[in-house]
Amino acid sequence: MPLMGKQESSHTRDGFCIYVDTFFKGEVPVVSDGEGKYVVFETELEAQREIADHAIVRLRQFLEWREGFR
Repeated sequence: MPLMGKQESSHTRDGFCIYVDTFFKGEVPVVSDGEGKYVVFETELEAQREIADHAIVRLRQFLEWREGFR
């Protein structure tokens, strides 16, 4: 997936985006910046760390049995 800066550039770079495969919509990007723009990570390792960080947070919530854990 090409990375583009705030100013449109004719140069593109490779990047990594995190997707989930949904039944109705197919592959859907899942990490956004809070402004509706999807996050593209510069390296595969950065994307993998984001996935691991999310999993760790969810596991901690489960272990602490926080209300509303789903």
